[in-house]
Parts: sequence; structure tokens; C-alpha cells
Amino acid sequence: MPTLKDEFKPIQIVHMALCAGLFFIIILLKYISDKQKITSDDDSFIHYIGVGIGVISIVGSRILFMNSIQQAKVTSDFRSKINFYRTAIIQQSAMLEGAGMINIILYFIFGNELNFAFSLAILFLMIFRRPTIENMIKFTVDEYSNQQKINENTIVD
Repeated sequence: MPTLKDEFKPIQIVHMALCAGLFFIIILLKYISDKQKITSDDDSFIHYIGVGIGVISIVGSRILFMNSIQQAKVTSDFRSKINFYRTAIIQQSAMLEGAGMINIILYFIFGNELNFAFSLAILFLMIFRRPTIENMIKFTVDEYSNQQKINENTIVD
């Protein structure tokens, strides 16, 4: 019988892959742009588009996450709760990764350090919002007494 820990491992692997992909792209494009000495002295509007996309993505990903979690709270089947949480985490991570990619690409094209800093901030936010069993239980199980009964060795039917 699979345990909650077994069911949770694929979610963590996908999240780790999304974070690692963004991390390596940030490192690669930072290294290439430093070698090319790309700098931008003008303060055009295009530099702030990445920041705007990032802010919208951060807020939108959280709203999307919470809406998916609300669906998980109304279901009584524990496997469905895991699936709703998995979907919510992947959607949230993908939206954040997209915003991070846009910002690092804008940094590579225009050389604005604000875009680089924002892509790093998004990466740290992704790492901070990593999926854990405790968070899944906290977000999907309503009653405190039910939360206490569930742990990583809980058997998922």
C-alpha cells in the first residue's frame, strides 16, 4: 500500500526540476551577459514590463493556488485532495517559473539589473513555496483534529 510519503515524492521531484531549470538558466544567462558586457543606461518602459509580469504572476499564481485548494477542502477522498494539491503546486510553480524566465531573458537582452534581481526573487519564492506534506495537510484538511491524525506514513487508498 502506498503511503502519503510515496504519493508525495513525484510532486517534490517536479517542483525541484522547475526550480533547477530556472536556476541554471539564470546562471547561464548571467554568465553570458557578463562576458558580453551588456549594459543599459536608458530607463525605458520595457525594463519594467518584466517586473510587472512578475508581480502579476506572483499574485495570480497564489490566487490560482488558493482556488485549487478550495476545491480540495470540499472533497472527502484523501487521494483527490493529493491530486488537487499536486495540480495547484504545479500550476503555481509553472507560473512563477515563466515570470522568472521572462525577467532573466529581459536582463539578457537589455542588461537591466532590476530584471536579474526580480528573477532571483522569483526563484527564492519558488524555493520557499516548495511542496511539503505538512503544507498539503494544512491547506487541504479543515479540522485540526483531522490534521493531527495524518502524517507521512498514512496509507493512501
